[in-house]
Amino acid sequence: NRTGNDTDPIKTENERKELQNLWNIAKRQYLLQKQQTEQYEMLERQRAENRRKEIEALRKEAQELELEKRKRMEMEKKIEEERRKQKKAAEESSERERLRRAAREARNKMEQTVNLDEQNLVMSGYKEDTDT
Repeated sequence: NRTGNDTDPIKTENERKELQNLWNIAKRQYLLQKQQTEQYEMLERQRAENRRKEIEALRKEAQELELEKRKRMEMEKKIEEERRKQKKAAEESSERERLRRAAREARNKMEQTVNLDEQNLVMSGYKEDTDT
């Protein structure tokens, strides 16, 4: 009869080999799991870095678009101001021309009136005709 302390060398060697195989399997599984975890963590870091770069690129693009928008608005403002100036200048110019015409007409009427008055004076004998 055998007791708890087995001394059969063949059985002991087989158990040792089986335990060694189980240990190697467990060790391989652990290393594989560790490798997969490291790969997953590396992938997550790469994804986070890519997201950060993408966000930064989008932020930069938004700033550039905002700058373009601001420049365009300033240009439109300058163009509108120039249009207003030109319109005002045109209005002032047409007003000056209208005043010149009115002054010319008034001068012509005054000259006609003076000429008529002189003719009347000549005809009535109060003034001598200097033109003849």
